[in-house]
Amino acid sequence: MAGVNLDFTDGVDTELIALVADNTPFSQNYQSLGNLYQYALTDLSTGTVSLTVPLDTGIKLYSYVFFGEIYTVSELTNSTRRADQFGKSSSFTISSGDTSKEVTLTIVDVTAPTVAQVTGVTTPTNDTTPAYTFSSSESGTISYGGSCSSATTSASSGNNTVTFNALSDDTYSDTRVPHFLSPPSPWTPQHPLWLK
Repeated sequence: MAGVNLDFTDGVDTELIALVADNTPFSQNYQSLGNLYQYALTDLSTGTVSLTVPLDTGIKLYSYVFFGEIYTVSELTNSTRRADQFGKSSSFTISSGDTSKEVTLTIVDVTAPTVAQVTGVTTPTNDTTPAYTFSSSESGTISYGGSCSSATTSASSGNNTVTFNALSDDTYSDTRVPHFLSPPSPWTPQHPLWLK
């Protein structure tokens, strides 16, 4: 039985773990995996997944994470669903004398954040440090385009207010905010693997 870091599962509705031979190339499409030993779902209430692990054989774990709906293994293996996040471990081996093994999966977020304006900058304005509020479905890094800049370079999920650095009196038409919002990706949750 493998245990999963519970911080990783916050907000996750379904996580499918695939146990594969170490020579299996990674695929974003979990249904195209060759050399598959088995699939199992992570029990998100306990943070565990049950897998039968072959001994003295090079293996990898592939993770496919889904938000917004709870799926069964049958629903996932009998139809194609795009994972919101996916990841893989390095190759590892479990020997008969091992009592535990910690395996790290690097997870990549493939879902683009949704960003929308909440409160724009009123034009024209005499405010040399105007504020702009936008909402984001994910946290990430803010980049600015054009003449505007700000000391605020990170955004959280929800509403975010950016106050621009002082601008001289002029008309600014080249500003794009946020120009780019990138999630902190890839990130690396720990998937400890305990043998029972």
